[in-house]
Amino acid sequence: MVRSILLAACALAAGAPAAAETTEPASPGLLFIQGWLQPGQEETYERYLAGTRPLMDEYGAEVLVIGDSILEGFRLTGVELGGSSTTYDTEVGRQISVLGERIDAARDDGSLAPVVIIHLGTNGWPSGADSLLATELASLDEHEVILVDVHADRSWTASANAAIHRNAERFEHVRLVRWSTIAVAGDHLRSDGVHPSASGRLALGTALVDLLRTSP
Repeated sequence: MVRSILLAACALAAGAPAAAETTEPASPGLLFIQGWLQPGQEETYERYLAGTRPLMDEYGAEVLVIGDSILEGFRLTGVELGGSSTTYDTEVGRQISVLGERIDAARDDGSLAPVVIIHLGTNGWPSGADSLLATELASLDEHEVILVDVHADRSWTASANAAIHRNAERFEHVRLVRWSTIAVAGDHLRSDGVHPSASGRLALGTALVDLLRTSP
């Protein structure tokens, strides 16, 4: 069952915990309206759903996904990156600065799964982000963590990826998926040059699942 943590503005303002909800794959029509699909991608979207869901059958651990709009597309399309359940804590525009509070929230509500996938850095990499990431990864030493690096034509991308790659090498419980490489390996980007197209989500999802399948 795919669950998502929806971050309502009123809940954030009040400091209330975010609620988890069950979601099913969105219809292609809705995804067109929201901008996650472009005309002519219906067949790719169906292949994407058919290609990602069966990949999970043999993988049994729960997965928590913390990310920005890059992984928000996975939540909207109902993809389970874990065989038993995937909890999505994803939000458009999210910054690396909130990583600690999202991990703390997951500890508090019980959604901190054995496997944690983290993708942050698309929307900025401020001073102190390197040490923040290292601190939070150290706190997850009893979990398997998969870091997904950044693809965006932004001034901070190189710094973000350098820190992400460095930390993936530093910690034994952390592994890396290079979205920066996958994104340019085919027709994997939407017209904005940042967000994955349907084929891009299929490629990124497949890379994540392949890594999950080889979990220690």
